[in-house]
Amino acid sequence: HQRTDGVYMAYDTSSSWELGRGGCGAVTMVTKKSTGEKFAMKTVRLDGMDDIGIAELRREIEIQRSLCHPNVVKLFESFEDKRNKELHIIMEICEGGALVSRMKTHRHGYGEKAAATLIDKMLSSVIYCHSLGVIHRDIKLDNFIFEDEREEAELKLIDFGFACEVRPGEEDMFERLGTLSYMSPELVCQGKDRHKAYDSSVDMWAIGVVAYMLLSGKRPFHHADKASKMKMIERDPLQFPDRDWRARPPPRAAARNPTHFSVPPRPR
Repeated sequence: HQRTDGVYMAYDTSSSWELGRGGCGAVTMVTKKSTGEKFAMKTVRLDGMDDIGIAELRREIEIQRSLCHPNVVKLFESFEDKRNKELHIIMEICEGGALVSRMKTHRHGYGEKAAATLIDKMLSSVIYCHSLGVIHRDIKLDNFIFEDEREEAELKLIDFGFACEVRPGEEDMFERLGTLSYMSPELVCQGKDRHKAYDSSVDMWAIGVVAYMLLSGKRPFHHADKASKMKMIERDPLQFPDRDWRARPPPRAAARNPTHFSVPPRPR
């Protein structure tokens, strides 16, 4: 980490504009002075964070900086400003928005060919991370963004705030993290039995949830009551009801598939 004056020495922020904003800070477009290249700069406020929180943020940065894959947002460097209590993270710029936002124009889901292309890119990014011992633990529509606004733009995995580093054969994890709609039964059970471990397969379950949503526009397990939703994830068989799946227009070049399936219940 460098002093913050290095940010303004290396990057021009005078003509930058905001690309997005989250709970921990804003993302703006900046220009590298030496090359004229455009980058995204995420500014995180450190006031209110304790030493543990700051250490976790540094760990997240180091994990993501070690990754280099076409479907993972590249993080280049960071600048820590202790005086102003800010941390600036320089990343590759992606202006295409989040996949969850594009779903608004695909309310009944994507066609099978388009969904398969997206899932292929997601699997590629996750398998790459797993091969390096990095488990994401928060795979969801919100955490995939597009490189630009083209329909066929490259898809990128972001937000490694819940990521965990493991070693081969030593994948046991115990923290209950992530977003409930995408949690596997093992993760949901952490609320009851915190001594029961889970492994990297929680990322694959989440990709299955994403695939379901891409094809139907609906969540596979959903209830307004959180406790009921958790029970559904733990116990209910996966359903493909006609009312959701029949509304999805079939691919032009593909044969029609049955619109109602039922997967046997998972063992309790």
